[in-house]
Amino acid sequence: IQKETEELVKESLGSAIGADPLDCMQLLCMDVSKLVLNRAAHIKFLRAGLESLPNGFAALDASRPWLCYWILHSLSILDALPEPSLLDKVAIFLDKCQ
Repeated sequence: IQKETEELVKESLGSAIGADPLDCMQLLCMDVSKLVLNRAAHIKFLRAGLESLPNGFAALDASRPWLCYWILHSLSILDALPEPSLLDKVAIFLDKCQ
């Protein structure tokens, strides 16, 4: 998904990539109507993050309560909160963090 996202961004930004950072007019004037949120992929990624964090996140172990917050907040915005059993597991984990 990361590579696909990078390609979509590169396509959308076109000639603005590598341009003078002070010249933001190209970015401000781009047609954002072509940008699409891959809702299903975001939800899948977020839910997976609630169950376990990838190895690359090991250094962020102390930040896991905040990650839970931001993941749940994102799922709430997407109107895709997980089932009660997973929410219970998150609550138990957060309780142990105190």
